[in-house]
Amino acid sequence: MTFGISDLLRCKCSGSLQEIKAVWKQIESRTDRLKVYRVKNGLDTVNRDFLVNAQLVGTPILVEIQLAVVDK
Repeated sequence: MTFGISDLLRCKCSGSLQEIKAVWKQIESRTDRLKVYRVKNGLDTVNRDFLVNAQLVGTPILVEIQLAVVDK
């Protein structure tokens, strides 16, 4: 699995479908830190990813998390 930060508001996590599901479960369970506003399913596109838009709880900061499925 790889993980990279593009800037303070965007990040990308790449891995197998099973790894991405595990990351999503962690994101979804952290309601004390993140409020998820939108999940865009792009699995049927060239990117094969999910784009998650969320807000850091207690702040006005919005973030984008790209969860990309890669073949291993």
